[in-house]
Amino acid sequence: MSELITAQRRTVRIYAAGGTGANILRAYQDNSPKHTHLLGDEQYAFVDTSLSNLVGVSADKVYHVKRPDGTVMDGAGGDRKAVGAAVLAAMPDITSKFQPGDKNIIVTSLTGGTGPAIAQIMVKYLHQKGHHCAILAVSSNESYKRVDNFIRTLTGMEDTTRTTGRPIVIALHKNDESKSRDANNVGPTFDLAAMSILFSGMNESMDTADVNNVFDYHTVTHFGPGVALLHIAADVNKFKDLEMPIAAYAAVARDRNETIPKLNSVYDTAGYMRNNEGDVYANSFYFAVSTASAASLFKDLIKQRTDLEQQQQVKAPVVSLLGGSGKADDETGLF
Repeated sequence: MSELITAQRRTVRIYAAGGTGANILRAYQDNSPKHTHLLGDEQYAFVDTSLSNLVGVSADKVYHVKRPDGTVMDGAGGDRKAVGAAVLAAMPDITSKFQPGDKNIIVTSLTGGTGPAIAQIMVKYLHQKGHHCAILAVSSNESYKRVDNFIRTLTGMEDTTRTTGRPIVIALHKNDESKSRDANNVGPTFDLAAMSILFSGMNESMDTADVNNVFDYHTVTHFGPGVALLHIAADVNKFKDLEMPIAAYAAVARDRNETIPKLNSVYDTAGYMRNNEGDVYANSFYFAVSTASAASLFKDLIKQRTDLEQQQQVKAPVVSLLGGSGKADDETGLF
């Protein structure tokens, strides 16, 4: 009897960059999807300048970034340049210890200190080495510093696309300060599972080249490489308000009898999950890549930074705790 051709599961390396990346990946591992046969062959790595966020993580999954001279770092302290220099020097060692997969996902904050620096350098390094990767990120825009970091990160990534000639595609979520950490993690962990399914190589009628074209959309469309946002949903109707045009669109349907809804996209591809008998997802997964959304986001961030800067320039009145009473020592300034 002749041997049957079987699907080949692809490796999906997930790099958690910084404390926020570690938090999201740990939440994903704690609530891992039940349909693991539909996911890629996931391999995890935690990359950080501090170990405080990694207590309880297996040491063989951790890379603690040190300064180029070998001295230990304990967090970024807001110094992006110092982190950048350390990460850049460590990249060959990081990717040797945690080799890139067939597909790679970098999980990070885009508004913090360590995570964005790691993500920006890592995506550039991976793209220059010919690897395929996407970014899953969260933002927190409640302060001037975080908005400024966000703008700097996006600007740096846009510059990276010109250097590498390849797009950087980001699935982005905004943290809601009124919600708990677990509630804020729901969206990113959903996206992580969806991306793993898309990258798995297990979907009928969807070749690896089809998936590559979604993220390297510049090879099959008139769009040039730049920063683009990846929108992921279980209901394609959630894309109806997206700014057009859509550069690339992919659908992974829950079964082969489902009709794949179309978007007005320049490039599209579709596949079907190879479900086990009686074991199916309740929903399908849809992916839309939009450069227009990224441009709109950047414009909004510039305005937000200007507004926050103006607020900072408004001086608060000086309040005397002593109501004018008492006199300080002339030499020490102490009461």
